[in-house]
Amino acid sequence: AMLPQLFDDALRREIALVLHGDIAELDADPFVAAALAGALPFMSDRRVSIVNAAAIAREVGVRTMVVREGRRGPFRASLAIAVEEHRLIGTVLPNGPRIVEIDGFEVDAVADGTMLVTRHRDVPGMVGRIGTILGKANINISTMQVARSQRGGGAMMVLDVDREVERPALAAIAAAAGIETVRLVQV
Repeated sequence: AMLPQLFDDALRREIALVLHGDIAELDADPFVAAALAGALPFMSDRRVSIVNAAAIAREVGVRTMVVREGRRGPFRASLAIAVEEHRLIGTVLPNGPRIVEIDGFEVDAVADGTMLVTRHRDVPGMVGRIGTILGKANINISTMQVARSQRGGGAMMVLDVDREVERPALAAIAAAAGIETVRLVQV
């Protein structure tokens, strides 16, 4: 579900599911069906399930491919969903599923509920600016992850929030100095 919400037109390109580690030898069909069932509701009015996801994908022109690779990083098993230069990586930890990477930024995000994802310059005060805007909108932050590519370079913030962020608050965040993009994600 995150893929089409984070990346414009992601479902118009071929989606690669990359099975890493222990899951690389398993049947890929259930993984493909689950990924499509999560993503397709964002481009189809039909009720999508893991049972009909592959058929609906063929009807609307969504293409997938499966790649199998060895273990990646510290996880025994992980699943990456990639579209061109974009990549989401998830795994399951003892306390549940996690998103552990978004476009090369290492995060530890709970894949449940409402999330706000920003790309911004790595400058002092960014966390405070976003927190102040959300606080004024009476939106509670339950968790926050900040990752950067290098000091002073690009950065990403992933915030789990207690409810949907309304347009005025999203617009204020988008207008904040140093913000490149802001995305509201519902999973």
